[in-house]
Amino acid sequence: MPSERLIRIRLTILFFSTISLAISVLNSANARSAVILRDRARSDYASASHASLAISFESLQKNILLDVLPTAMLSAGLAIYGLVVALHPRFLWDHGSAWKLYAIAKIIISFVMIGAGGYLADHVHDLQSAFAIFNASDKMPYFSLMYYGGIAQAVYGSVLVLFAIIIVIVVIAIDRHQAKDSALNSTAHHAYHL
Repeated sequence: MPSERLIRIRLTILFFSTISLAISVLNSANARSAVILRDRARSDYASASHASLAISFESLQKNILLDVLPTAMLSAGLAIYGLVVALHPRFLWDHGSAWKLYAIAKIIISFVMIGAGGYLADHVHDLQSAFAIFNASDKMPYFSLMYYGGIAQAVYGSVLVLFAIIIVIVVIAIDRHQAKDSALNSTAHHAYHL
């Protein structure tokens, strides 16, 4: 494998791994927010005026927790794998298809991120008034964090699917072009010596 190609692949994997870590941190923050707000909703069951809203809000926060934790773990796991692949001196040289496995896993996780982000933004938006009630005593903008974080995650997942597909196509095209050039050079070299 040519060294320029390895450098391109490593830089690409490092770029996407860094962003995966950021998405993992965002989902971890959403999970922490969901736990805080779920506990606030539980403590508000005694208030008769907000009892049904508190139950709905607690249910939403439980579902958000189940939504963002797997996405956070998958993103962190893929980021760690990407960092190992990109930073280990001989890994890509010894395992030529490791970058392809990374790209395929990234595409699959991107679809998970699209679904999780869409779910998060949609369901959080439905209970925006509940955020105002259960977040009244806090300065942390939980609604904005969850709503816009969900939108950002879904958009990022969509862009990642496109970028991953484009990068795989470009790398394959470059490989084929280099293979044709080397085949032409060897044929020309062979014809010259005849």
